[in-house]
Amino acid sequence: MNIKTCKPAAGGDCYEPAVGTGKRPILHCRPHYLEAIADEIVRAEVIGDVEITDVRTGKSVGRGGVVELDPVETAVVQLVYARHIRVLPKPVPEPAPLAVDDAPAAKPGRKAG
Repeated sequence: MNIKTCKPAAGGDCYEPAVGTGKRPILHCRPHYLEAIADEIVRAEVIGDVEITDVRTGKSVGRGGVVELDPVETAVVQLVYARHIRVLPKPVPEPAPLAVDDAPAAKPGRKAG
């Protein structure tokens, strides 16, 4: 049996076994897999009388909890339609503070101050 080893997206070496179900190419170990799909992960609130497994923790989350899901491995649309989950909006990243050099210049004809 040939066991695939992890190929980190950022390069480098990782000799952990690659994991997956086959819906995505089996390329990464668990930590590198989560890193590779981080932008795709869907956050949802569990609203139905079910428990859903969180992709990051592997733990079951019940009603009222927040779960993170891999949209390729999980039928998110069907869970929403069945009223088991409510997808939460992605958090908006806070803008970086402006450096002194990036501050807006004073408009012509007005005194800066």
